[in-house]
Amino acid sequence: MARLGGPVRLPPDVGDFRLMSRRSVDALLQLRERHRFMKGLFAWVGFPPAP
Repeated sequence: MARLGGPVRLPPDVGDFRLMSRRSVDALLQLRERHRFMKGLFAWVGFPPAP
């Protein structure tokens, strides 16, 4: 994905399972995407990951 470019950087070695805040879930639900690449969308909405 890094070769495609763009402003969103995907964190390396992240899993598909996440514990998310209500604010981040609400932000994702407002997107109108039909075919979702969730790893990219998690990074794109801009909420910081917890340590």
